[in-house]
Amino acid sequence: MLSAALVVVLPFSSSAPAELSTPAVSAGGTHTCAIDAGGALACWGDDSAGQLDGIPSGQFEAVSAGGKHTCAIRIDGDLVCWGDDSAGQLDGIPTTAMWGPFQSVAAGGKHTCAIRTRGTLACWGDDSSGQVSDAPRYTVHWYWHWGWHLHRHWIRYLAVASGGAHSCAIRIDGDLVCWGDDSAGQLDGIPQGSFKAVAAGGKHTCAIRTDGTLACWGDDSAGQLDEVPTGEFESVSAGGSHTCAVRTTGEVVCWGDNTYGQSQPEMVAAELPRGVIGDDYSYSFHTTGQSPGPNFQVTAGHLPGGLELTPEGQLTGTPTTAGDFSFTVTASNGVVGGSSQATSLAVVGTPILGAEPAQGITPTSASLSAKINPRNLPAQAWFEYWPASSPQSATHTPATKVAAAVTQKGLGASIAGLTPDTLYSFRVIATNELSPNPVESSVLSLKTQPGPGIPPPVAGQSVNVDTANGVVRVKCPGDEGFDTLVSAKQIPVGCEIDTDDGTVALTASRGSSGATESAYFWGGTFEIDQSPGDEQDAVATLDGRLRCEKRGSKPKRARASSSRGGGRKLWGAGSGHFKTVGNYGSASVLGTTWLVIDRCDLSSAFEVLEGRVKVRDFIKGISLTITPGHRYVAKAPFLRLR
Repeated sequence: MLSAALVVVLPFSSSAPAELSTPAVSAGGTHTCAIDAGGALACWGDDSAGQLDGIPSGQFEAVSAGGKHTCAIRIDGDLVCWGDDSAGQLDGIPTTAMWGPFQSVAAGGKHTCAIRTRGTLACWGDDSSGQVSDAPRYTVHWYWHWGWHLHRHWIRYLAVASGGAHSCAIRIDGDLVCWGDDSAGQLDGIPQGSFKAVAAGGKHTCAIRTDGTLACWGDDSAGQLDEVPTGEFESVSAGGSHTCAVRTTGEVVCWGDNTYGQSQPEMVAAELPRGVIGDDYSYSFHTTGQSPGPNFQVTAGHLPGGLELTPEGQLTGTPTTAGDFSFTVTASNGVVGGSSQATSLAVVGTPILGAEPAQGITPTSASLSAKINPRNLPAQAWFEYWPASSPQSATHTPATKVAAAVTQKGLGASIAGLTPDTLYSFRVIATNELSPNPVESSVLSLKTQPGPGIPPPVAGQSVNVDTANGVVRVKCPGDEGFDTLVSAKQIPVGCEIDTDDGTVALTASRGSSGATESAYFWGGTFEIDQSPGDEQDAVATLDGRLRCEKRGSKPKRARASSSRGGGRKLWGAGSGHFKTVGNYGSASVLGTTWLVIDRCDLSSAFEVLEGRVKVRDFIKGISLTITPGHRYVAKAPFLRLR
């Protein structure tokens, strides 16, 4: 559909031919025609019906583009038309020889109407809805041949507008008349009063009264009649299903169908990708079609540090600060009101760490603390420590989950099983999804206090244990029951250690070198053992009843449970020569935090929270390495007596 302005006088858009000036332009269905400063015609766009063929030469003062045809008025008042003739748009064009020159023309969908300099009306082209034959030319019944009859009075008009298949005109007394298609009420409810301008759209019409107020009627399927603005207006133009008008103040307002942003350009909503501190960032804001493009600016809130928004809508830069930033971007073309989008942008980064001096130092233990800024992402953090003289003997505490935040959070851990009067080094380590390789703090030192302490463990004979937190219980061969571990002590291999309610720090010998290594265990009961010799594993074998067994029951053939709950388990964290053993498999440590579970369904499950473990499946006789996020289950091939 098309607008029904007679001649629209506007500056050319950037898509118009560069050599043209700015006197007049008219947009049709899919093509455009204009008159340059010298009065010559130029057209561009669709040529499917000859819209660009046979453009007449000479000087012109008015042009109007219709659905697929165009008509123009020469400076001498003659009419000329070209393009589509499928409905007679080029047939019966009135001449000036008999009826006089023309002053204005309005091309509709497939018909055209024009006003002569003396005010009389002429219409031609498609008449399928009476848009030609029903045109009110006389005050009495109309004569089939052009020309006046001595007994008929011609009606004189000020303006005419042609829509899809209807037209409206303003008489010299200001009254409105409409004719043609009435399928959407184009001829119903024509307002009363005195009018000075009219514009016909696809199936609706709007007009301006002499007092400047607007009136609209006809089709309302796309809101053409909704929210018609109030105030005083000096011009109006109707499109297929929308309308725009210019107030006396120069402000442009539009309403109706906005499927393509033709009433009000809108921001194209989209979720902004997150930014990463230190990485280049680029995002383009967009609106529905505009030419030339609008000007973008932040009208509320603040951009993340390091980013800027260009007038063309490019958000670029390198983020410097983590956080969630909310702001509003507004795009305006300087004609109609701006369109805004409230949005947010998350900026993330790798963790920032800082270890703090150790506190509560005893001959065998200390308290470590640190600060971490996870920089808007969940993280995991742990402490690593080692004798300053033996960096290869590093041990780490269990990992702590840290929630996403943009401020510093405190971390703390107690370490035990240290050697008296010994210098240790320690640091805090963290990782998040941006740092598959852990981030490490600077290294600090602590020295344990001198003290009687306990002798170093002997490979294959003893291990040293201390309570890291909670309550730890120990039962050695010959003991009647479990005793609470009050302080660090040396125990022989073959002892049972209950860590259901606490965490034990266990230190084992590496053999003739005199070096030791430590790990933490918690969440279960186990028997500790080690073979004599150098670099032998300290083996923690799950002990105690499976949780699915009834106490006091007589031994009988084990019955596989369909439930995966219950059983017995043990968590471990550390590095070095440590192994945990279940009924059907074992896990050898490669520097990690790991879990082994003997389950009620006659299987042993192995999981890794961080690092790696080497799993041995006793049933299949195979070994494999598992990493975080993976699990391995070793299953019994048949029911076994327990």
